Amino acid sequence: MKLNSMATSHSNLQSASHGGIQISLLAGDAAHSWVDNETNVASWRSLYAKCPWSTSFQKPDFFRVWFRHYGARWCPVLVLGFDDHGSLAALIALAAADGVVTGVGAHQAEYHGWLSGGDCPSDFLKDAVAEILKNFPRHDLRLRYLPPGVPMQAVKELHDGDRRSFVHTHPRHLLALDEAAINETLRKKGNRSKINRLKRLGPFAIRKMEPEEFAQCVDEISAMCDFRQGAVNDSCPFKDDPKKRAFHLDWVRTMSRDVIVSGMFVNGAIVSTLIFALSKREAHIAITAHSPEHAENSPGKIHIYEAALTLAREGFSLIDMTPGGDDWKIRFATRTDEVVDLTVFANSRSAALQRVRRAIGSTARSAAARAGISTSRIKQFLRSVGEVGRWHKKVRADVTKSEREIDTYYLAMLGSSHDLAETIEVRVNALPDLLRFGPQVMRQGRQAFLRQALARMESGDRCYSLSGPRGIVGIGWSAVDRDHPIRSAGGSPAGADKPSVRLFDFSVETRSDARHIYATIIRRILSDMKSETTVAGARVSVPVPDSDLRFVVESLGFQRDLR
Repeated sequence: MKLNSMATSHSNLQSASHGGIQISLLAGDAAHSWVDNETNVASWRSLYAKCPWSTSFQKPDFFRVWFRHYGARWCPVLVLGFDDHGSLAALIALAAADGVVTGVGAHQAEYHGWLSGGDCPSDFLKDAVAEILKNFPRHDLRLRYLPPGVPMQAVKELHDGDRRSFVHTHPRHLLALDEAAINETLRKKGNRSKINRLKRLGPFAIRKMEPEEFAQCVDEISAMCDFRQGAVNDSCPFKDDPKKRAFHLDWVRTMSRDVIVSGMFVNGAIVSTLIFALSKREAHIAITAHSPEHAENSPGKIHIYEAALTLAREGFSLIDMTPGGDDWKIRFATRTDEVVDLTVFANSRSAALQRVRRAIGSTARSAAARAGISTSRIKQFLRSVGEVGRWHKKVRADVTKSEREIDTYYLAMLGSSHDLAETIEVRVNALPDLLRFGPQVMRQGRQAFLRQALARMESGDRCYSLSGPRGIVGIGWSAVDRDHPIRSAGGSPAGADKPSVRLFDFSVETRSDARHIYATIIRRILSDMKSETTVAGARVSVPVPDSDLRFVVESLGFQRDLR
């Protein structure tokens, strides 16, 4: 859809009288002009304040911020309802693109829907939808999700009267902000020990981040978010949407009373971030992100409970974990309610196809429920099916691998004569770099790489990467290996009370400078080992075909492990 053509077609006021209320539809430039008038915006804000189910995603401020960044693709649409006195009695703020009309914010607004006061006729929704579909006859209308508390009778009347409409119910998991209960949870032995471990790493703080501080940390935050989402859902929200970063900076700065950014800091570094959108007495989680390096101490979990205490003291009653049946939301929930999404298809054929899909899905869900299979397990299975093709060649290669291709291991004790000077150009667990270049260097698909990397980092492994002018040129991994203490030539344990470090899974972008890249990364790993003094030595895994890595390892004084 081209914005200019739509704005031209719908730039004038489209009006119709429905049951005592005058409905007007504005699109494109006409919608922007209406919102540029401060008298109109004041009426919108007054309606927002009177509407019992309004959320901050239905504010005029959100409309302005979002269209500043996404207006090149999405066309603004306003459906306005005026009473007999000409006063604004109802409003729906929408966006249209690519055959869809949806709530302003699209997937970045947790709730879509309409605003109205007590004097708005109950059939406003049905009449407003008719007006939308008349002006956008080739577009589906999708409102996901309707805010909790909307008059469901209005939704039911629309659904019963139009065979093209569908309503789908979703669980919404809520954390009640009860200070005593939250404090009791934080005092549990497991949680307290995790907090203490985090504090032992350096100065520990959880605080509200002002817009300036958020701007300084946004790249770290977005990398943590993308790394986990890419591994779990094969979606990197910030990387895949170039406008998302600027939108969030603007949103936090412009709507500082409606958006809270909470940061957890350890030794000056940010390790967890929560962004909440505020709606009256509820706080909706917009973004969660935490460092995989600290996963064993559950920084995201601790952060949610600590942030919940702060919100409770500020008068909020609930944290909305947002709709969906994700396991982590269920674990936090103290109660659950339901919200719905509403879809009205542009034509009967699309609606019929949707009925078939829903019937099949309902049958499958019923069968899974009888078998005791959770929704999250089904999602996990479906994600894994998509990776079968990518893994097929690797599995075949592993199965047919001959004995002479099995990795060779080399050993080295700390304190060897080779130079262990720190190489600062090698970075450790550099999430932004790994997101951009890791899959290419490791020759894996994005989700496969991120899933493996996330699991390794969460278990304590480290990824060392060397950057060149155009990105990462080499990667190597290290992991504490308590199962293989290094023994001296005489056979007695040398540092048997300390584990060794395993160096493995090295890869370079090109072979042209492989020896320099390998040597640089290994020197950095050895330097870190020496400074930490927690391990006895190193054990390197060298694939037999990699003669460059073998040359470097031997030149650095490693001896072949003949065990």
